[in-house]
Amino acid sequence: MNINKLISRIKDDLGLKKFLKLNYSDKEIYDILKRHAFEEWSHYFKFQIMFRDVQMTPEDKIETSLYNIPYEVMAPILRSGLEIIDVRARVNSNLYGNTTYGSYMSMYSDFMDLDSAYTGNVTTRQIGGMDMFMNYLHASYYEKPNRIRFNYDTGINGQDMSYEFRVFVSQPANMLAISETREHDFYELCKLNVMIVLYNNEAKYIESISSGLGNINLKLDDWASAASKKEELLKVLQGYSTLEQSASIVM
Repeated sequence: MNINKLISRIKDDLGLKKFLKLNYSDKEIYDILKRHAFEEWSHYFKFQIMFRDVQMTPEDKIETSLYNIPYEVMAPILRSGLEIIDVRARVNSNLYGNTTYGSYMSMYSDFMDLDSAYTGNVTTRQIGGMDMFMNYLHASYYEKPNRIRFNYDTGINGQDMSYEFRVFVSQPANMLAISETREHDFYELCKLNVMIVLYNNEAKYIESISSGLGNINLKLDDWASAASKKEELLKVLQGYSTLEQSASIVM
């Protein structure tokens, strides 16, 4: 599936090539898809770009626990024109080996109070090791447009640390993230969005069209019900999204 074939198929199915000559170019139909269908699809089926070994350094630091996302992560996404929806970072596994929690206390003592230290010790025992504890400790939250905040500080004592970044972005125009099993659902979502916009802005004001065979009743009931059909489809997609992993590529 590509965008030109998608638009052509929608126009064929809706009779936009032969019967219903509305004032919408292919570019305008593409804009409808981008504003509506692509964004809605991204809400349920995110496209994930993974960066496996990214060094976080003291130079990335803005304030305690808040960092600029490294250039090597941001640059290729900005060049692609994709919109960043969310970012997650986790410390690379096997970084701490068999190190015990106690040996980390001195590294965190400047900003970890006694309650946090106790909670960390208990959590380490509960979740089974330093790697898992450090992922908990370094849980991250995206702050637009290019920052990430951690539960606690990183780049401890001037050290560089290796992270895996997962960047969730909008659907690419080449529809790379649409799986074959979901192509039909994606097409239906695109078609329904085009029907909704065209019906509300133009088609509902046209009752019939003239042809060599006389006036043709357009019977636009299906167009009028497109909004309710889309709501039903979105509920189905929400159910699918809980069962399927995000499509991803590794940089």
